Amino acid sequence: STYIYESDSLTIGNIATVQATAAHLSSDTTQVDISGRSGVTAGVHAKIETIGGNLTVANPVSAQQQILLAAGGTGSILTLSAAVDSSNGPIYLLAQQDILQDYRGDVTITTSTTGTIYARAVSGSINMQRDNTQPLDPLNLGSEAVSRTQGGNIYYLAQVDVTVGVLNAVTGTVGVTATTGSILDGQNDTVGFNNATGFATTGDRVVNIIANNANLLAGVNIGVAGNPLDTSIGTLASNSGGSTYIYESDSLTIGNIATVQATAAHL
Repeated sequence: STYIYESDSLTIGNIATVQATAAHLSSDTTQVDISGRSGVTAGVHAKIETIGGNLTVANPVSAQQQILLAAGGTGSILTLSAAVDSSNGPIYLLAQQDILQDYRGDVTITTSTTGTIYARAVSGSINMQRDNTQPLDPLNLGSEAVSRTQGGNIYYLAQVDVTVGVLNAVTGTVGVTATTGSILDGQNDTVGFNNATGFATTGDRVVNIIANNANLLAGVNIGVAGNPLDTSIGTLASNSGGSTYIYESDSLTIGNIATVQATAAHL
């Protein structure tokens, strides 16, 4: 396992080969190479937390079991610009301010059907950022920020807004809470309407939430007019302080969803 507690800002990155010199009694010297390394790989747990600074994942983080990535301290941001994956989970993403998850920073439970993903922005927002230089392609999500499990729950919790890329819990439950803000669609896959039938119309569309159930709570809006939250779910339960806009792929039940459980892994 790997346990790191960093004083200030930290980047998980790539380090080139390090060289050191051995001096011998004969006055000869030889050079010793310490092989370069990239990212963090752990056979069991990988847990990395900053006390007072940003945490940037610029190269992949991989573990068999628990992963913790936490940016502590006022204003601290967790940035995911490389893959984070665990075979069994859970994965816990924590920032005092914001979590920025871009299209290179997919978060994945690869094997376990019960491993969960939990992301929390204590004071700020969570923003799943797509690559806007690329067109929308529902069949190729390489330009999207994606979090996926094999059936375990996913919970994204922010004090302000949550901008959703793709949250895929397969047969599990996705919970999203934007306490004082809105839950927003991270893609500009807007809708119009058919004047003859009254139904919505759209072009290429990327589904934001894929799960059996979705439990959504927002202090302001869920989706916005013209750009609803795109779902492929079985049951929806939601509460918004403003308006709710949902565009569902197939059959949907507006029903009751039990408490969503996800796991926080601590240092």
